[in-house]
Amino acid sequence: MSKEISFEQLFTSILRFVKKNFFIMLIAVLVGVGLGFVKSFTTPPLYETGMTVFSRLENEYTFENEKTRFSSFYSGEIVANKIKTLQTALDNSNYEYISKELGMSVDSVKLLKEIEVEFLYPIEGTRSEKYVKEIDYFNVNVKFSDNSILPKLEKGFKKMVENDKFIKTKLEEIKSMTRKMIADIDNEILEIDKAKNDLKGNKNTLYFGNEKSLYAEKIDLIAKRMEFQKKLNQYTAFSVMTGFVPSYSNKNGYFINSIVFGLLAFVFSIFYLIVRDLSRKDLN
Repeated sequence: MSKEISFEQLFTSILRFVKKNFFIMLIAVLVGVGLGFVKSFTTPPLYETGMTVFSRLENEYTFENEKTRFSSFYSGEIVANKIKTLQTALDNSNYEYISKELGMSVDSVKLLKEIEVEFLYPIEGTRSEKYVKEIDYFNVNVKFSDNSILPKLEKGFKKMVENDKFIKTKLEEIKSMTRKMIADIDNEILEIDKAKNDLKGNKNTLYFGNEKSLYAEKIDLIAKRMEFQKKLNQYTAFSVMTGFVPSYSNKNGYFINSIVFGLLAFVFSIFYLIVRDLSRKDLN
């Protein structure tokens, strides 16, 4: 029958084992820590930063008793998905594609390690007015090994989006439609002014009541015109709110690498010593 080992005996055996092999385990840990430092110094640094982007082309207007209408275009999603294709290219080491899209050299592109798009205010559910508003803003987060590429990278993202044929066409379509809206409003205002002048020539009891109604309608149209003009000025496929800021915090940290390699070396040394002792017992 096998004898049961008490906790005290187990603890004593472990303590004896550690005392006997202390210097071997210490040397293994030091070697592991040293290898961790070597790896940190020989591995290219990894930095991380991000920029906040504003993209607005989406609108849906109804004007002139619903005679004029054009549907929404969710540019935030389109632009974000366009940028996401770069990460797919990175995963497949397709540096030539990224170089062409961003207008950067292949060597500069190879310094990129990761590209991630993150909407600032993710909204679940249907595409309500709130949803459209929320996808105007998103972050483009990148990981890289050299800060010198950041200015070129920021310009490259803007160039890629603005040169996209689909986005460029949609931007011009929506601007053109909005200008038409403004022109229609201007025509309506001119017609109201003409109607007011016609009323002034007819001296009847309905003049003041009709003038007040026309005045209120004109004020409403002017407010709509100002709204459309404001939106026309805001239309943009890619506007940088806050650009990339150089980062000097190396994500390939010396401390982490040293701990990981030191622990691995410690575990390996224990495994080696146990196997060695068992082999000696078998020989005896």
